[in-house]
Amino acid sequence: DRDVSLLPLKGLREVNVGKYEAYKYTPNREILAPRSHATHWKDVGGEDFEDLSARMHDSFALMTSRAKDGDNVLVVSHGTYYMNMLTAFFGIDRNAYREKCNAEGKIPTPNCGLFTFDSVDGSYIFSDNMKDIVNQ
Repeated sequence: DRDVSLLPLKGLREVNVGKYEAYKYTPNREILAPRSHATHWKDVGGEDFEDLSARMHDSFALMTSRAKDGDNVLVVSHGTYYMNMLTAFFGIDRNAYREKCNAEGKIPTPNCGLFTFDSVDGSYIFSDNMKDIVNQ
């Protein structure tokens, strides 16, 4: 018997892209492509990396405050959230990571990818890149 609870958090939402929320990518490629992996959307009512990083840290602080020592916590979000988390929590450059994955023939954020890391005393410890659990 497992004690499992669900905690929906708005802080796990994808990057807020302001007035471009819900735009379809393909027909708006010329507008969206230059910004697709960036987090500078304030000029269109969205957020920047500092905003996103702050809400990431707030959300994870809440989750870790509710977890007991040794608990496993499953967090579900989006690929771009993960890419920004690499920078916000671990200081890993998103673009360098993407280029490295592409050079190795790997998808940086595979669908249903799994990423694990540890939280110790309010710090996050990187263990390994996201794994493709569907197409192993």
